[in-house]
Order: sequence, then C-alpha cells, then structure tokens
Amino acid sequence: MNKLSAKIIVIFLVSLFLSSLLPRMLIFINNEGVQSTIRANEFLVGTLISSGVALLLFGSGINILIIKRIMKVSQATKKIAKGDYEVYLPSLGKDEISSLISNFNSMAQTLKANEYLHKDFIRNFSHEIKTPISSIKGYAELIEASESNPENKEYLRIIIDESSRLSRLSQSMLQLSQIDSAKIIKRDEPYKVAEQIRNIIQLHQQDWEHKNLEFNLQLDEIYCSLNKDWLHQLWQNLITNAIRFSKQDGVIDITLNEIENELIFKITDHGLGIADQDKESIFKLFFVADRSRSSQSSGLGLSICKTIVDKLEGNISFESEESFFTTFTVSIPINKSEII
Repeated sequence: MNKLSAKIIVIFLVSLFLSSLLPRMLIFINNEGVQSTIRANEFLVGTLISSGVALLLFGSGINILIIKRIMKVSQATKKIAKGDYEVYLPSLGKDEISSLISNFNSMAQTLKANEYLHKDFIRNFSHEIKTPISSIKGYAELIEASESNPENKEYLRIIIDESSRLSRLSQSMLQLSQIDSAKIIKRDEPYKVAEQIRNIIQLHQQDWEHKNLEFNLQLDEIYCSLNKDWLHQLWQNLITNAIRFSKQDGVIDITLNEIENELIFKITDHGLGIADQDKESIFKLFFVADRSRSSQSSGLGLSICKTIVDKLEGNISFESEESFFTTFTVSIPINKSEII
C-alpha cells in the first residue's frame, strides 16, 4: 500500500471515530436503555449529524492532504508555462504528492538553468557576430564602389543588403535578450510620451512619405517615468510595422490616453491586415505574417514589443481583418506618485 492511500484510510478512520462519539454520548446520557434510545428521534437526528460530521471531516482532510497541494502544483505549472521559472514549492512529508512536488522543483531549476544558458548564448552570439558582419558589409561596399561590371555590382549589392539584414537581426536578438533578462526596471526622469511618439514619426518620415501616408494623431500630453528606451523601442516597432503594412496613400491612426493610471496607446493601419491562421503566432519569435516581405523583417519586432509590455506589467492586444485594418492596443500601468 502506498503512503498516500494509507493517509486517506487514516483520515477516514479518524473521521468515523470522531463522528461516532455523538450517538454514544446520547446513549450514555439517556437513562432509558439502549433499545429505547435507538428508537428515539434524537438518536436519528444525532446519527444524521454524525454522518454529516464524518463527511465534513473526511472532505477537509482530503482537501488539505491532496486537493490544495495539487492546486499549488497546478498554479506553479501555469507560471512555468508563461516563462516564470522562479518557482519553488515546499515539499512536506514523504508521500507521492511530496515526491511529485520535489520532481517539479527539480524540473523548474533545470528549465531555469537552460533558459539562462540559452539567453547567455544569444547575448554572446549576437554581440560577437556584429563585427564580422560589419567587415563583410564594409569590404563589399568598397568593392562595389570600384566595380564596373553591372552583374558583379548587383551581386555585391545583394551581399550588402543581406549583411545589413543580418546586422539588424543580431541587434534585435541582443536587445530582446537584454530586455528579457532584466530584473530591475529602470526609471527615468519624467518625460512627455506624446513628444516621444512624434519624434519617432519624424525619424521615419522618408518611409511614410515614400508611400504617401497620412497620420491622424490624437495624443494627450502625458508625463511618464517608465524606462524611456524601452517605450521608444515599443512605439518604434509598432509604428514602423504600421508603415510597412499600410497600403499606398493610406492613413495611420494613433491615439494616446491615460485612463485610471494606465497609459493606453492605440495604432491602426488600414492595410494588409492579419490572416486568421497567423493571429495565434503573431508574437512568436521570427514569425513573419507576410511571407513576401520576409526579407524586410526579422520577425522579432512584435516579440520585443510583447516582452517589453510584459516586463512593464502591461498588456498588448490586437484586432485585425485581412485586407482592411489592424489595430494594436497597449495598456501599461504608470505610477503617478513617481512623477514630480
């Protein structure tokens, strides 16, 4: 017999013993004898009460011994599924559930170690690969400048463009790793979020003017002290995505509001939209919804956005209809007491 089964039997016997005391007390108190006591209504009521008490005691014992412990494992499993490996459950006793909890803790520690090695590898790899990529691009540009053969110049241009794409990819991977591994969220001096958004739009003026796009801005003047670099990257990724997937001569709507101490940012492009089969994967690493533009995107932009928002304890969601529009909504809590 296993240890958990033995504990359940003990709980059952203890519950049965304690609940049987009430009828015995009635027989002891009643001086009319056992037979007359059994026939009395009080004995029937006492028996029903004792049965209820037995079930209550047995249920409470099972709840403490099994159900609550399994619920804790279930809640910890959900945290693991979300990528939170800082999970530890106290393992009390030596039964099968204690063994399950001990194995769960070992699994969490192994996953945590693997995640650290994975992030460390990405960080080091992304950092080290930048130098050779820059060298390849630089030498290709030098050769292109002195090359007269059109066919060779075309091949060199491909090398330069692909080197640039690899450089952007390594930079994005490094950035994602740094954000994801951050334990302390840096706070900056209060700054205007609307001004930050306008600066990003101006920075990419050449891109949206090339497509003859128009911006419809409704930005409230909100001060914020959240990590300025992170928010800059968040807005930039969403805005450049909107520009990239907008149709020629289109409109991009951006709103910024503060509602109940939350920063609410919405951006809508009336462009390609997101296909239904792509909606579940839109925030995954290296996923590119529009395959025809895979050479223009690393598939990391929205993953970085999701990581930043999660780190800031906010939420990012989207609505989209293919060939019509896509709206991304970001809500991030802001602590007004930190803004002087």
